[in-house]
Amino acid sequence: MSPWLIYFILKLDCITALSGIILTISLMAGVLIFLYFSLRCHDEDSAEEQENLIKHRNSIIKKILIIIIISFIFFTFIPTTKETALIYIIPKIQNSQAGKSLVEIPPLIEKYIESELNKEQKDE
Repeated sequence: MSPWLIYFILKLDCITALSGIILTISLMAGVLIFLYFSLRCHDEDSAEEQENLIKHRNSIIKKILIIIIISFIFFTFIPTTKETALIYIIPKIQNSQAGKSLVEIPPLIEKYIESELNKEQKDE
């Protein structure tokens, strides 16, 4: 495992937090911009001015929606540091010799469990 990969794994929480902050800010900005342009459009404005305002509003909203979608994808699908460690470490443990011996129950413990279960069944 390279040092850069370890550094990237340790920074995953920061990337997730940053994308969450960007998502929140862009959602608030989108709502405020939509409200601003909606209130700014008056009946006394000419049709051309209203059309220009609507086009300008729509272009800004489209850009904000792209930012929202990208930050939502990052926020949702980037794993945390702990999840990444588990994704990397669990297969290594399962495939190692020590991991295989941890899974196997020693025969004495197995006999003890069976005898205790038999005692409980007799008591019932």
